[in-house]
Amino acid sequence: QYAYQPYKSCITTLHCLVSRVEDLMSWKEITAGAFLDIEGAFDNGSYETMISNARENRVNDTLCS
Repeated sequence: QYAYQPYKSCITTLHCLVSRVEDLMSWKEITAGAFLDIEGAFDNGSYETMISNARENRVNDTLCS
């Protein structure tokens, strides 16, 4: 999470994401992404709840971790 941190922006976030995906691809690793825009997610939800719901919907354990 880069929100509300000095000297970090959407560009910083995208650069980190693209760099990570490029590294994984060069190592012939599998990559996956999930992008959510949930209003109030960080105020009203917890990672435990999100992971629990993902597992209930049969999201792969590797992705959940």
